[in-house]
Amino acid sequence: MNLRGQYFDITIDEISGSFRNYRASIEYYINENIVLGLGYNDFSLDVGVIGSQFQGGLEWKYQGFNIFVSMRI
Repeated sequence: MNLRGQYFDITIDEISGSFRNYRASIEYYINENIVLGLGYNDFSLDVGVIGSQFQGGLEWKYQGFNIFVSMRI
């Protein structure tokens, strides 16, 4: 089993933003070189600007299951 998490939040003057990425997966070793896995990922990026001449933002999100194969060479 593999659990990973990342979070970053910053505000500088009129710019603010945050980044979040969480992942959980289960891995099955077929042999010492090949791994099959099933996981779930939740990703979010949010940036905003509120200034005297510009107001806007960017928001990008995705989440869902993934299936993967890894090989060690």
